[in-house]
Amino acid sequence: MKLRLALAATLSAVPVQAAVTLDAQTREISFDSLRTRTELFCTSPQSCSVLSQTNTPDSGSQSAPDFAPFDASLSSSIFPSVAVSQESTLTTGRMKAHASGAAAGAASLGTSGGFPPTFIETVDSHQTRSLYHVEFTLDEPTGYALDGSIAGGEAGFIGDLDLHIELRHAGGAVVHRIELADSDDCLDPSCATLGPLSLDEQGTLAPGSYVLDAELVGQTGALVTFQVQAANAHLATFDVDLQLGTAVPIPAFVTPLAGLALAAAARRRLSLVR
Repeated sequence: MKLRLALAATLSAVPVQAAVTLDAQTREISFDSLRTRTELFCTSPQSCSVLSQTNTPDSGSQSAPDFAPFDASLSSSIFPSVAVSQESTLTTGRMKAHASGAAAGAASLGTSGGFPPTFIETVDSHQTRSLYHVEFTLDEPTGYALDGSIAGGEAGFIGDLDLHIELRHAGGAVVHRIELADSDDCLDPSCATLGPLSLDEQGTLAPGSYVLDAELVGQTGALVTFQVQAANAHLATFDVDLQLGTAVPIPAFVTPLAGLALAAAARRRLSLVR
């Protein structure tokens, strides 16, 4: 009877919901924009003095309430090209987000008329950012599935674009990571597209504290001379979906090896009786 009870306890261990604790979160979107208008007096293209300069800024930011669903988007009232958004959820069983950011810079150089003429230089520059950051703790070995993707383009040598998705231990050791960054040295049109890169991972996470982090940061810039007026744009997105599954507990009074040994002993006893 004792053998049968021990064996039954081993075989009846069923999956239970993993013990997941949400420790902290930061989910936010933001943009910063600036138009700089400069009036120049030039005796030659190489010799100019600044007569006046006017700055027109615009910015916005929005953060998620703790652990609640977040669906937010921002755009500039001054610069129509600027937009950033994030739609995300956060539970002990699933952490999911979609984010995007876009902006287009501008650059121009013209004259104000009159004699001698003065020159008006105008530059629009922008930054967009979307961050999804979650800290959590697992009390047991826990099954997981991690899907994600990042993509972007058009930053070029004037601007800057960086994206990543990372799952890591709280101490810093990386479990999975993908990242994209534009090359400032590349002038070829092929450099205008970044990615896409993707994650499709599953397995078991050991007990401990973890961080899930996804972020996009895009910056536009401009180059203005008497020979060249150039600006750039960026468009970037990320998607991340981490699902945390079940843990399988082992009864404290029976280890798997002990259970197998007991089962073998039971089979031997049955054969002897027969």
